[in-house]
Amino acid sequence: MLKSLLSVTCLLVWALPTAYSQDVHPPTTIPPTTIPPTTIPAITDLSTTTVSLITVGLGKALHARYGHTFLKVVAKEHPRSFIYNWGMFSFNDPLFPLKFYLGERIYWVERSDERHLIPLYKRHEDRNVWEQPINLTNAQKQRLIEGINRAIHPDEMYFRYEHFTANCATIPRDLLNQTLGGMIHDKLSSMPSELNYRYYVREHMSIIPPLGFLLDVVMNSKLDGTLSRWQESFYPAKLAEYLTALPAIDDQGQAVEGSSLLGEKTTLVAASSEHLSTMGHFPLLVFIITTILWLVCLWLQRLKKRLWQVLWRGYSSLWAGMSALLGLIMIISWIFSTHYDMHHNLNLWLFFPLDIVLVYAACKTQLSSHRLTKYIRSYLWIRISMCLIYLLIIVMGLSQQDVTKALYYLMPQQVMFLGLWLITTSQVTTSQVTTSQVTTSQAKTTETQVM
Repeated sequence: MLKSLLSVTCLLVWALPTAYSQDVHPPTTIPPTTIPPTTIPAITDLSTTTVSLITVGLGKALHARYGHTFLKVVAKEHPRSFIYNWGMFSFNDPLFPLKFYLGERIYWVERSDERHLIPLYKRHEDRNVWEQPINLTNAQKQRLIEGINRAIHPDEMYFRYEHFTANCATIPRDLLNQTLGGMIHDKLSSMPSELNYRYYVREHMSIIPPLGFLLDVVMNSKLDGTLSRWQESFYPAKLAEYLTALPAIDDQGQAVEGSSLLGEKTTLVAASSEHLSTMGHFPLLVFIITTILWLVCLWLQRLKKRLWQVLWRGYSSLWAGMSALLGLIMIISWIFSTHYDMHHNLNLWLFFPLDIVLVYAACKTQLSSHRLTKYIRSYLWIRISMCLIYLLIIVMGLSQQDVTKALYYLMPQQVMFLGLWLITTSQVTTSQVTTSQVTTSQAKTTETQVM
């Protein structure tokens, strides 16, 4: 059982980064060290040059659950358009998921060919693709192009990926913000958003409901709290929405009355579906199934049915194993990963790695050792106390972490599970004491008869 838990943990460590990463366009097979120069050639006529923001909608794949952003530069004096993508990483590295998980998230920017890139989303991914021209003056276009050229220089093209602060949407946003003298940051940072990071994780990763639920449990309070629109613009669709709401700026830094920073939206690819998702009733389903299992175990335990032992071992191994696994993921993340939103998690009071001892105890034929039973009962009381501390922290508002899903759907099950263990071990202890008394009595009777 321990080997199985370790195997599942390794699998989750491999899978979580894929779910957690922003959308990427599949890179070329050229190793990073041999990527050809991709700078924008000199442009003499900026008045006929167009810079656009391309926004890609959601996809079905896990890595496509947040959308994507490109910058596009079209100059009539050059035969091809230039599309720049800050979402490149190497599929050739078999250790990429582990490196991502640990914090070695090295991405780079690359120029893509529009003739191949846009059809990819139509033929293979069925995702919306929109293009909006960015309303810039010639001087602003020049500064933005110079910024792109600096970003794709071999000394600058690699960057440490951060899901919420350094991804395919935030880097183009930052370049555009620098081009406009910080106007975008000044405007958006003063506007609060109605949503937070946890909302996006819950809604977008719940295309696989168990994964969305898992991420909700293992991610901490850094996902909670009020965001500004600047912070929320990590999400490509929101970036396009908020930039559209801002005015264009002239060369003196003044807003152009009646204008919009982004022009009219043009649909390049129309998807057959928006690919929206929600966690739905999955947490409630977990609650109902585990409650039924608990009630059946309690009923069979009182009837002393032989089936009780089989069901009890299965239920205990499943629930305690899940609890130990969640605790192990949170501990490993806290110690080894630089994903700070997976550190110091309040849910560690609820799920703890040492719950693996209950899997071991459940798999034994019987708790024949009085000392083992005593240790198990002591551990059970410690774990129940931890659950009460967890509840107390929430009630007193000592943590900002949103644990509503775990509190409503998992904590009652944990307490019920630990309580049933106490009942079981109490009966085992009583049985052991009775057996000991009977044995002592028989020994005394035999001794009397001999005398």
